[in-house]
Amino acid sequence: MKWIPKPQGQIANVDSKWKRLDMVGSVSMLLGIIMLVLGLTLGASEGWTSAAFLAPFLLAWPLFAIFFVWEHRLPEEYALLPSSTWQIPNFAVLIAFALYIYGYWGVAFLPMIEISIRVHDEPPIVAALRILPQGVSAGLISIVLTMIPSLVARPRWTIVTGMVSSLIGYALYLQWDRDQTGSRYWWTLFLGGILGSAGMQTVLTGVNVSVMTSVPPQMAGVAGAVLQVAAQIGMTIALSIQAGLLTVNEGWLYNFANVRISWSFELGWGVVWLIMFLVFYRPQRLVNDKEHQVEQGENRAVFAH
Repeated sequence: MKWIPKPQGQIANVDSKWKRLDMVGSVSMLLGIIMLVLGLTLGASEGWTSAAFLAPFLLAWPLFAIFFVWEHRLPEEYALLPSSTWQIPNFAVLIAFALYIYGYWGVAFLPMIEISIRVHDEPPIVAALRILPQGVSAGLISIVLTMIPSLVARPRWTIVTGMVSSLIGYALYLQWDRDQTGSRYWWTLFLGGILGSAGMQTVLTGVNVSVMTSVPPQMAGVAGAVLQVAAQIGMTIALSIQAGLLTVNEGWLYNFANVRISWSFELGWGVVWLIMFLVFYRPQRLVNDKEHQVEQGENRAVFAH
């Protein structure tokens, strides 16, 4: 126990450890996420008018409402997600934007792998190799952004540049025909995968940097957790919507028109998300939170470009 640092600041004066666990907030948010994911998953398989979809999906929203009302009423030292978090400039915009990121990859990867295995009867290792360039390009761009931090010093332009590249990737996907190979494959699926995946990794890095540099140090853990939850929920929503769009025409994945519809939706949704980001994101210069300095007795500067 002597190796565990003692709590400091407001939480050091909290008498009840159980209050700091925020059981009501934790349970309501956990159940809300489970109901939402369960509803979207069952909706894709059982139908969007079935009770299997409607019951958990409709139950999720009151649970989310309970969570936010409860968090608003609790003192910040007790709250799982303090209400003041949403008052941080651009925090809500970036969390909403995170809903798009993981879904971008999921909607692209799933049809490519399924077509390779189910339609062309290729072994899984071949299907994995076909999407390997996308993973390589994302990894390389991460290394570049890490070695040259100035590229993410202004996350607004990092995110916009990455989004444009990722949308170009989907535009190239739509030119692909699953039954065609040769040069058409290389300049559509291969090139689109490299540009799109590298662009979305740039977006992911920009969003992470912007979120983590815009919150006070003591809120970094909460901010990172909210960001990851939003990204995972976005993935579930995107895959559920795609599952429904793949049944628009008969044939499921065997009818490539369904795949194009799902990719067109993701492309259009990305354009809408980019426009909303440009409208609502507010670049911030160096901000000194003087009120927080007085309360905490420490100097702090928050960068949120």
